[in-house]
Amino acid sequence: GTVEASVTIRIAPQIGGRLAELKADEGSIVNAGDVLARLDDRLRIVLEELQGTPVKQEDGSIVVTGGKLNAEEYDQAVRDITGFLVYSAEPVKLEREAMGWWVLGFLFIFFIVAYLLKKEYWKDVH
Repeated sequence: GTVEASVTIRIAPQIGGRLAELKADEGSIVNAGDVLARLDDRLRIVLEELQGTPVKQEDGSIVVTGGKLNAEEYDQAVRDITGFLVYSAEPVKLEREAMGWWVLGFLFIFFIVAYLLKKEYWKDVH
């Protein structure tokens, strides 16, 4: 037979990130407030060191304190990190895009040759 849970709930993290550790197995009993997983937060720590630590004020606003970079330097660092991550995700992208233009050029020339050859073969039929 099969056993069905009496209560089923969906869980989701409050922030995105890579799962570093899973602290509860499937089917295990958990209580409210139990930590089920831990996200890898190395990048958040690095960015907080550069930008500063966000502190929520009484009026609900968030003020960043500390940090080694001003706002412009921080934005540039984030752009650099993002560019590096995009490149490291697909390092052959530049080569692939360059080859794409060569392939399109070849297809264009091949189309012209094929069209001229078709005209030559079918000129006596019309």
